Amino acid sequence: MAFPVILSIDAERELKKAECFYDAMDKKMEFLFDFDEQIEFLEQNPYLFQIRYRNLRIVHFKIFPYSLHYNIKDDVVTVINIIRQSQSY
Repeated sequence: MAFPVILSIDAERELKKAECFYDAMDKKMEFLFDFDEQIEFLEQNPYLFQIRYRNLRIVHFKIFPYSLHYNIKDDVVTVINIIRQSQSY
């Protein structure tokens, strides 16, 4: 059974920022491929990852330093945000 995956507005915004960043480095297609792999994985296995905080689960990209923070409600996976792991605030 495939679960529908929805991106929040914040997640879409972060995805566009990451696309622009990797487009300048000519790695946009590799980044999007890695992103698509994780989305496809979530469609099939959303319960595979443990709950970390505030009912959110985290899946890390295979190649790029990003992670998807998501929750599951009524069998719908909602990606709350896409976070770069090497950010310093």
